[in-house]
Amino acid sequence: MSQVKSIQNSAMKRSTVALAVLFSIAAAYYIYLPLPSAISEPWKLMFMDAILRGVMHVSFLGHSLGLSQPFDFARLAASWDEVRGSEFIPGVRVTETTFAGVETQVFESTTVDAKSRLKRGIVYFHGGGWTLGSAKMQTYYLQCRSMAEQLDAVVLSIEYRLAPEARFPEQYNEALQVSKHILTADVLSRYSIDPKRVAVSGDSAGANLAAAVAQEMALDRTIPVKYKVQALLYPTLQALDFNTPSYQQNGNIPILHRPLMARFWLEYLNGDPKLVPVLLANNHSFPRQIIAAARSKVDWTRLLPASVQKTYQPVFPLQGDPELLEKLPGLLDVRAAPLLATTQTLRAVPPAYIMTIEHDVLRDDGLMYANRLREARVPVTHDHIPDGFHGCLSFAFGPFRFSSGTIEEPWTLMLTNAFVRASMQLSFVAHDFGLTSPFGLLKLSSSLVEIKANMSNARVRITEESFGGAEVLVFESTAAGEKKSLKRSVVYFHGGGWTCMKMAEQLDAVVFSVEYRLAPDGRFPDQFNDAFQASKHILTSEVLSRYSIDPERVAVSGDSAGGNLAAAVAQQMALDSSIRVKFKVQALIYPALQALDFNTPSYQQNANMPILPRPFVVRFWLEYLNGSQSLASTLLANKHIAQDLGPEITAVRASIDWTNLLSAEVKKNYQPVVALQGDPKLLEKLPGLLDIRAAPLLAATELLEAVPPAYIMTCEHDVLRDDGLMYASRLREARVPVTVDHYEDGFHGCLSFAFGPYAFSVGKRSLGNYIHWLNENL
Repeated sequence: MSQVKSIQNSAMKRSTVALAVLFSIAAAYYIYLPLPSAISEPWKLMFMDAILRGVMHVSFLGHSLGLSQPFDFARLAASWDEVRGSEFIPGVRVTETTFAGVETQVFESTTVDAKSRLKRGIVYFHGGGWTLGSAKMQTYYLQCRSMAEQLDAVVLSIEYRLAPEARFPEQYNEALQVSKHILTADVLSRYSIDPKRVAVSGDSAGANLAAAVAQEMALDRTIPVKYKVQALLYPTLQALDFNTPSYQQNGNIPILHRPLMARFWLEYLNGDPKLVPVLLANNHSFPRQIIAAARSKVDWTRLLPASVQKTYQPVFPLQGDPELLEKLPGLLDVRAAPLLATTQTLRAVPPAYIMTIEHDVLRDDGLMYANRLREARVPVTHDHIPDGFHGCLSFAFGPFRFSSGTIEEPWTLMLTNAFVRASMQLSFVAHDFGLTSPFGLLKLSSSLVEIKANMSNARVRITEESFGGAEVLVFESTAAGEKKSLKRSVVYFHGGGWTCMKMAEQLDAVVFSVEYRLAPDGRFPDQFNDAFQASKHILTSEVLSRYSIDPERVAVSGDSAGGNLAAAVAQQMALDSSIRVKFKVQALIYPALQALDFNTPSYQQNANMPILPRPFVVRFWLEYLNGSQSLASTLLANKHIAQDLGPEITAVRASIDWTNLLSAEVKKNYQPVVALQGDPKLLEKLPGLLDIRAAPLLAATELLEAVPPAYIMTCEHDVLRDDGLMYASRLREARVPVTVDHYEDGFHGCLSFAFGPYAFSVGKRSLGNYIHWLNENL
């Protein structure tokens, strides 16, 4: 008997093991998806996608059995993640209210001086395919709360109705009416919102509503207050072509599969789910049905660059359902498909920030809209996430947090960048009309935040001086023991009075911020001469004695163009035997060091990144070197270093040969851009291109051997990253001690954003590390 039981137990164990193995195989088969290697944290994404697919399959099964609506179970599952009730946390007050009959979550910053000034406002529409999601879901709740806190703003997250209870155009109408209501004087006053600083934003289907509302609000002359900017996160903007390159490339990539996107559109437009195969085959957009005007607005063969199109081909069937547009009239309605708007309409909309994701079926919707807006001369900031997936921004919180979702304070950056780009574009337009110099308006806006001598405080005394004919702001530490010992000193080439104040205070130092002349009032070599002469004057015994400065502890530093001047001055000072006191160290913050190659890996990778897009750098260089702006396209194509331009270029090419100077992890798969033919007279027009006083990276090794030890800060998301990295490599080859401080989450100018309402964590970290290095090495 015991033997029988033993056999039975053994059989049960084998059965259990077999079932466990089969279940494991089935689970692994369901969970595993072949994903591109570039996707951030693929196994976490597979597991999360398996859960979402399981929920969706159960939801569709319930509908097939007649138990529920198609997305009911998915909505029930999503509701488990909702935040219940309003709350108050330090820094943000959260309340629920109703605007124009629409429920809204209001997130208010509660900073100490919140009542004394007006705040920014953001109207946000959540995603979810017009059928799922809620402003109360933790992902959106935490996202909006973070925005309110980091931007010191009021964020209004709209709880619009979802399908099937509401179909197009009901969601759009609610979004429009609530926007108009929020922008009334009564609501703006109630929440202390600045009417000139209100943005509209949304993600996915919410970005569709944001774009459509932005278009309508811009055209409505009865609305006195307009949105200042629009921020669209991986938006869905058209339903005519489900075979764009991104739909073909990412059809099976989580978390938004191609068939599911077609199903969402049919829910929104009140179409039969059986039409999914028709939409996926583009049978609703075959040529005889769609008028040429509408087709041209989604013509990705024209609107997308070759690098995005790759080898994909358009899908245009010869036959289709001639009655489909009657069944789904929303397909051609710009309120549902903002990408179909006329150019005249687009010209009226506010500046845009558009985030696209490489591994997302909707990528090309955003790219095409960005190009159409640019054609309409609307300022656009395009932010592309190469390792992301659809919805990744919502996964910046909680257990399913992804690194690609943790963008460095994206809302602060995109609004900052929108303001900077808008100022730049207005400045260029004013120049085109002959009203100002190219950067006249930008200089005016910058002057509003300048440090003045009357801003001295108990720790730092600020005075204005003139050294070597250049105006200089002097920041002196007023520590108690200042008269007993000599201080350190830093000669700084701007920008940034606030940075200099911090240095003077924390280093107990004297910081000289040199106000060199700016273009067009000064052109190269005027700026260099100002910087050089001021430095020589500061290093005289008379000035050093006056400010109690230790002559053996003086540094030269600068950021961006100021980093260029600091490097050039350090080189010339090191060689000048008539100068007795030399700089001990040089600290270069994301420096611009050459204008011969505008196609280094960092220029290619970060061409459209805030806050210094590639075309702006070229424009700055041409202003500095007194060149015609018509030469911009020549420089961008590297035609000024073409192979046919002779030995003069060949001699310096090794100094900027990034294939030799950069590491493999930085070079990635980028290829050098070397034009075969160029303009032989270009070097005569721009002799500064080869002058080491303008391009310190071109200096000979013998010269570099004489310069002081260097600190070089670089940022991953900066077109100038490789200038700094190449200079670091050349200095090491010349056996000069170099410290490279690289920020993976940094962007150009981040050090300047360590203070005030636009403070970034990377700005605070980089400033702290920069001052720490000076403290240790000066």
